[in-house]
Amino acid sequence: MVTWESNRSRDLEVVVGTALNTLGAPAGCQPLTWEIAAEIGTSGGFSGAAHNYSETEIPRVLRTWADLLGLTPVIPPSTGGGTVEYSGLVENALFLQVWGVIDTAFFDIAGEL
Repeated sequence: MVTWESNRSRDLEVVVGTALNTLGAPAGCQPLTWEIAAEIGTSGGFSGAAHNYSETEIPRVLRTWADLLGLTPVIPPSTGGGTVEYSGLVENALFLQVWGVIDTAFFDIAGEL
């Protein structure tokens, strides 16, 4: 059963994701899949995942976003092994994270631990 709250959250993800991808396009940022990430940062935020790119494309895709938004590398990544991640507080108001899998085999193994 789909609840009103889950529909509202998904609608918010679509609106914010569309706005962020629109903002990034002129700067050469390729679209990410954006989700609410309440568990990150002190007040929650949004996480953009590079799901639709090859492992070799992901570092460049994410670096472009990090440069645009002023995000810094997260080492080790909170998203697990085999990933690249950047995060930060944008305009002192919104916590954003971008990440992607660059080693699927290692990511899968790390997820099983």
